[in-house]
Amino acid sequence: MGTLPVREMTTPAVGEAVTRQYLDYLELRVEFLLDRFRRFPDFPGVHAGYNSITGEELGIDDLFPYSWINGRGACVFARFAEYFPEHGDELNAYAQHAIEALETHERVNGGHFPFMANLDGTERRVGVSCPPGFKSYSDLYAAAGFVEFGARRRDADRARRGRRIFEETVAALDANRFVTEPDPTPPDRILENPWSVALDLANECAKQIDIGYLRHGAALVAHLLGRYYLPEKGYYVEYITPDGRVFEDERGRRIIDPGHAIEFCGFSLEFARLAGGQRERHRAAPPRSDQRIRRVQGGAVPGEEGRPESGGLILAIRALG
Repeated sequence: MGTLPVREMTTPAVGEAVTRQYLDYLELRVEFLLDRFRRFPDFPGVHAGYNSITGEELGIDDLFPYSWINGRGACVFARFAEYFPEHGDELNAYAQHAIEALETHERVNGGHFPFMANLDGTERRVGVSCPPGFKSYSDLYAAAGFVEFGARRRDADRARRGRRIFEETVAALDANRFVTEPDPTPPDRILENPWSVALDLANECAKQIDIGYLRHGAALVAHLLGRYYLPEKGYYVEYITPDGRVFEDERGRRIIDPGHAIEFCGFSLEFARLAGGQRERHRAAPPRSDQRIRRVQGGAVPGEEGRPESGGLILAIRALG
């Protein structure tokens, strides 16, 4: 058993003013995305045809759907329909729209979710594509969309589809049959991030469908800590070699991605919260704005049921059953 103690928080990490600003920003984003749904109702899935920095609309030749964006969109819209009930009907409709686009992608591409698709759902080749028998980020995010949409909308068939895609993709990761499309990872190294994203999805499966998915989470956390975390230096590295050594480039440097390291910390601490039994997920009526604020101040975020207890959190990597 390995343990990682986490410092107790004696005061809320986020004040009320900042929390209100954060919630206002989330609602602004909801309204922005719904506006695009209203203006482009026939686009197959999430309409991402704009520059997110400048706001400039892309030309017609650059408007294509993405499986991974549709998967993430289905997650967010289904979740936020409960937490922003004033937009609930439209968000649910948008979530359904994104899910149906994913189903088209899977059907017309022989069970594969393409990174980018043509408007008819067929794969649009960009960079490296996924060979038969391999999986990709698009599969992970599609699984996330089906899991969350299926669980929140009580759609058992789609929830089962999400579970199947998730389990097939984790098996592909175990067999090193995973493609980081559209830019390939060189064959002399294995990227950590797909395992981390799979951990996030295992957490969601545990919360939304079956607490037994903590076993998947435990295996993923153990895999990541055992291969990519260097406790003597406190490093969380981006790559290992196919034979399990820390990857070093031609100048002997180890590569670190701070964003991916922070992402892993968040996913692993959420696993710890779930595995520690601090509070099992329960379905409740959508909270009012002031309730959401109190939960964010306590360390939770909108879209997550429950709230961490105030005591120190211990990350326990152990056999769960």
